Amino acid sequence: MTDFKVGADASAHGSILILGAAKSGTTALFYAIRNALISTHGLQIDGLFEPRSSEVVEYYLKTDDDVYLVKALLGPVSRWKKDIKPWFSKKIIIYRDPRDNIVSRLVFMLTNFVSPSEKDKISQLVSIFENKERNPESISILNMVEAISEIVGRKNISESLRSNALLPAAMAKDESAKYFMMPYTDLIESRFGDLGAYLDLEIDPSFEVGSKHSFVARTKGAGDWKNWFLDDDIKFFVTSVADDYRLLGFEHDEVANETKFISPTTCSEYVQGQFDFREEKRKRSKKLRRSAASVLM
Repeated sequence: MTDFKVGADASAHGSILILGAAKSGTTALFYAIRNALISTHGLQIDGLFEPRSSEVVEYYLKTDDDVYLVKALLGPVSRWKKDIKPWFSKKIIIYRDPRDNIVSRLVFMLTNFVSPSEKDKISQLVSIFENKERNPESISILNMVEAISEIVGRKNISESLRSNALLPAAMAKDESAKYFMMPYTDLIESRFGDLGAYLDLEIDPSFEVGSKHSFVARTKGAGDWKNWFLDDDIKFFVTSVADDYRLLGFEHDEVANETKFISPTTCSEYVQGQFDFREEKRKRSKKLRRSAASVLM
């Protein structure tokens, strides 16, 4: 294994940065690497999860971690004024089929737009996904997004979904040699040989994601987009940016399934579950604040 150094020397050797678009497996990869460092080598690793750039600076200055381990999303990182990437000796970009990423992010991101207390809006949103799963051919993702946009009062959601999914391609165009490019399928199929060789680290595929982040997981699979995409979706999300698909090694001319099936578990029930999770989290936080206040009184 690499001779990971600790403390002030860790920035020079033994620092790992995990990057990826939202909903591309960065969370699972963070825990896989963290578990390997802890269980195999007995190191102290808390790591830093989706920080702001200022938090990375503070982490470098104050952490007791034996190895710096940071997991960040490409979207926010691309907007930071400070470039943290050169600080890390090992840099990983995990990338997913952009079509699967688009579907996964669509069902996950709605809690960013609507509060759990807005029950009427949530009901309308869930209804859109229920209609999709009842008859997948009846509504395209683009039309679903139009309906969602009207409910939440947001514009350019389709463009955002496309650009987020293609962020790894944007990195690969100019800087692929600087990163270990890891396909999402290697993660879900527990193929850690190449990554382990890059890190000089044995990674156990039986790792567990921390409970506070386990709500993120959905299908843990690939190819589900074929049950969601219609012709209009392929034209907008794929054909118009075919070069980016080819750059990442995906066939841009693949077709969707003729017979489509969408499980409520990964569609409407998942959407509702995200709002339920946020509501429970809000209630727990409120209860803790009340308890803390009563102690101070």
